[in-house]
Amino acid sequence: VAKDVGKAFGLLAGLASDRFSTPVLLLIGSIEGLIGYGVQWLVVSGRISPLPYWQMCVFLCLSGNSTTWMNTSVLVTCIRNFRRNRGPVSWILKGFVGLSTAIFTDLCSAFFSDDPTTFLLMLALVPFFVCLAAVFFLREIRPATTMAEEKEEGKYFSAFNVVAVAVVFLQLAYDFTPNPTRGHSLGFGITLLVLLASPLAVPVHKLVNGLRITAAEAKIERV
Repeated sequence: VAKDVGKAFGLLAGLASDRFSTPVLLLIGSIEGLIGYGVQWLVVSGRISPLPYWQMCVFLCLSGNSTTWMNTSVLVTCIRNFRRNRGPVSWILKGFVGLSTAIFTDLCSAFFSDDPTTFLLMLALVPFFVCLAAVFFLREIRPATTMAEEKEEGKYFSAFNVVAVAVVFLQLAYDFTPNPTRGHSLGFGITLLVLLASPLAVPVHKLVNGLRITAAEAKIERV
């Protein structure tokens, strides 16, 4: 219940999105998650003595509220960047938000044999470091203004849709596998991580194309 109360305060993230930059929202969410899940990990792992009930509720509330800051920062920035593809953007982001718990659970099961303390540690550290990395890359850019740019965006979003569907079917296949072996679990975990990292190929592809265009223009100017 305390975690749901934290999510109910997502209104604060929405109001802040009009007043603060994306990096600020990401930092707030990542720090809240690190503190909220970090304290839970300390208690469950026995590194500190159990806290009073009201204090645990506070940290549960923090962990629940942290996701609203992360989700809001990403959603608002992407909606502003891809105005002609708001539908696909919302679908992809909301879809992965829904899959996130299952992804963390399956990865913990595959690599750490469902250890609850490791699961909490993952929830504390992985979003924190991902947000720290996103601070340097997630920003508002000039929206597409030409048909060619919109068509290129559409191709990228189609690729993202394929990745999302592949993640869903991969998780279903793993979840319905009775008593998976250690090798099977590791193979699943590595494949899932590769799929989750595959969208990074999009900015790399755009960078390579940009360098090619720049080189071609420079060559034409020399001629």
